[in-house]
Amino acid sequence: MNLSLEEPLDVPNQLWLSATGTATRLGYSFSPSCAEMLRLFIGAGAARLVNEHSAADHEHIGAAKAAVATLVSTMAQLTSPEQESLPEPDRVRTLEEDSFTSARLQFCPCYPFC
Repeated sequence: MNLSLEEPLDVPNQLWLSATGTATRLGYSFSPSCAEMLRLFIGAGAARLVNEHSAADHEHIGAAKAAVATLVSTMAQLTSPEQESLPEPDRVRTLEEDSFTSARLQFCPCYPFC
């Protein structure tokens, strides 16, 4: 029997890694409350995806990861312009709840999240 030492990540974690990876590439992090809201949103979408498709359905999971990356990119684009005008060492690079709420309005409807 050939057992892999690596177990595949569960769907919510795969989607969360897409979100955090995108934020990091863009130079942002999430505030604790924004991270909580985003995790709940991602978790609900992941649950719907798994209920309607297999957790091994790479096509749908890939599409969901891309959608999460798009959501986070939109959040970064909607971040307050005054943050961007500060000198680099003083720049606040945190995504807050308001960026999530605004981006979600542009993002939805998007399967499997909304």
